[in-house]
Amino acid sequence: MSNSSTQVIQIICQHAKRQGKPYTKRLLPSFLIPHCLIRLDTVLEARGLEEKGEALIAKACLLLGCIDERTVRRHLAAIDEAIRRVNLQLAGQIALRPELGRLPEHDPQGAHHQRLTTLLKEEKLRALRAGNTRPPPTLLERLQENWRKESTKKPSNHVISSARPP
Repeated sequence: MSNSSTQVIQIICQHAKRQGKPYTKRLLPSFLIPHCLIRLDTVLEARGLEEKGEALIAKACLLLGCIDERTVRRHLAAIDEAIRRVNLQLAGQIALRPELGRLPEHDPQGAHHQRLTTLLKEEKLRALRAGNTRPPPTLLERLQENWRKESTKKPSNHVISSARPP
């Protein structure tokens, strides 16, 4: 595995720059992990390997192109946490709009990535039922957004008052 170059679009806001505020925004392709040489799609592929224990770590090291197994363990833990966050977000969005369909059944002991696949399929169907012409974010976009994101919001039991279509 070797490194390659990718162009990243950077937007500069002159108004924010004059005010001394953060003034740049980078638009990363969905396959990149922020501040990392390892690709998100290869980490997801490594997570999908069927092996367990040391066999998983050895194959994942080859796949990710790294030498130290701590790097693999850290990235696998980060992808697992991102998958859990995406699952929670999707389940919450689906539960808020019951008129578009029910939350799919799942095995509580099942794998998180299997649950994610089911929820993504349901999200696509719900977008069609709602008449959305824009496709929902892809799996990689959702995982990139939740990569090592610190959860500052605690779950709440209040109802969201945003308007819903009939």
